Amino acid sequence: MHTQVIYAPAFQKPSGGLYLNSAQDNISSGVETLVNLDGIFSGFVDGIENVITHRIVVNRSGFYFVIGSISYKSPSVVADKVYECRVRLNGNVISCGALHSSNTTVITAKVQRLIYCLAGDYFDLAAFQVTGVNTVDLLDGYRYTHLFVQRVR
Repeated sequence: MHTQVIYAPAFQKPSGGLYLNSAQDNISSGVETLVNLDGIFSGFVDGIENVITHRIVVNRSGFYFVIGSISYKSPSVVADKVYECRVRLNGNVISCGALHSSNTTVITAKVQRLIYCLAGDYFDLAAFQVTGVNTVDLLDGYRYTHLFVQRVR
């Protein structure tokens, strides 16, 4: 048996990765809120992340695989309510991961999507919760609240 290392073509390298580095508190109930993605994952070499606008702007047309994750912080989570992770393309929701909390611990909503984009299109992440209170907080840190975009074709 012959073993060979297979490398992905250069166009398949990860395109961008942002995460919530600083706390983002008091997300309003019933209002879609832009997540302030202010940290860049190391190892991404395309330089298409923008921590000022909290966006990832694609630099080539093609198919992109997108992963979004939002963790809601305990004890701000309200039991028996709806929490969402929304991935947006050019400000419009293209995919939504929703969950219904059964307790008040940390909860995480995740979503993934494959979509065709044009050069110059941008992705961002939005939080949405319907708890009736405006004191829900997002959990910061690269493991919890993040957005990845990878060109696949």
